[in-house]
Amino acid sequence: MNSDSTDKIYKKLRKHLDSFPVGYPKTESGVELKILKELFNPEHAMIALRLGIIPQTVDEIYPYFKRREKSREWLEFNLNEMLKKGVINGGTGKERGKIYYSIAALAVGIFEYQVNRLSPSFARNFVDYMDEAYRDEILKTKVPQMRTIPSTKAIKTIEVKEMVEHKNIVTPFDEVEQLLADASDTISLSNCICRQTKDILGKGCNHPKETCFQFGGAAHYYIDNGLGRKITKEEVLKIIREGQKLGLVLQPSNTQRPFALCMCCGCSCEILTNAKKLENPAQYFHTNYYAEVIPENCTGCKLCEAKCPMDAAKVVNEISTVDLTRCIGCGVCVTFCNFDAIRLVKKEKEVIPPRNTLELYQKIAVAKASKE
Repeated sequence: MNSDSTDKIYKKLRKHLDSFPVGYPKTESGVELKILKELFNPEHAMIALRLGIIPQTVDEIYPYFKRREKSREWLEFNLNEMLKKGVINGGTGKERGKIYYSIAALAVGIFEYQVNRLSPSFARNFVDYMDEAYRDEILKTKVPQMRTIPSTKAIKTIEVKEMVEHKNIVTPFDEVEQLLADASDTISLSNCICRQTKDILGKGCNHPKETCFQFGGAAHYYIDNGLGRKITKEEVLKIIREGQKLGLVLQPSNTQRPFALCMCCGCSCEILTNAKKLENPAQYFHTNYYAEVIPENCTGCKLCEAKCPMDAAKVVNEISTVDLTRCIGCGVCVTFCNFDAIRLVKKEKEVIPPRNTLELYQKIAVAKASKE
């Protein structure tokens, strides 16, 4: 394949990736093509062009390549190589013994699959692409792939305003213990790709690395490809409790039954750090709570200001205040307040997450179409 043909196939792949709910927009710098050229060889790019969001078996994908005189063995070998490289989604489906393959978004997807094998060039290009175009792509629909739920300690402080009628103060989808009870028993634990990225770029933080969980099919993918290790729900809860003591933010996938749960920080997390750069970042998060100061209890110690991952808490005239355009209702400020001076309040309009991954991406697609 000559250089013109090679460039052409990566441009086609960029356009193909951009057609899905979480797209892959073009940039002036062309950094998105640099990413594709590093991750996909030309043959793998050609195969990716035939993959969609609905998982398919080798036999379902093969007819296109049969017409081009490629063997079924050639296709299966390359699809499995792509899985190992973390550039597509894949795993066993309902039919035992069969592997299903589908296209993967850059994030959540390909980026996360580079955990433990992240190259400096990919890390730099990803951050540049995030700044130039990808941040707007993942935020513009206001239907996030991840959401924010409160810390365990903060849940105990939640107050419902009198004018709001709620059957429950905390829904099962917002309580980590219940969320885990309803989740798949197959769970993997992996390193945080965001903290690894910052480390490579010389901007790392001191938070623990092994803080990301995957469930069900996603867990099988991580375990099968050596990206994570299998753990129990009891171990998950222990790690979460330790993370909450450090002020890490609980962000499960934006689904009623999670496929992932991350413990994020305001210094390394790509979601938090990129949203923090914008005005009114709270609008991009699905959260059912916000923090409220109890002035008579506040001593102005500034601990909440130091710990808030979104720079929402500020001490003014020796009393803490909360900027609701920045508050994501994570409850980190509540966890660290020694004077019971901050509590969480439930919002008037409760956001119920989509039932599953398919419904989530359908909602993102509809929201994206309405913006275009």
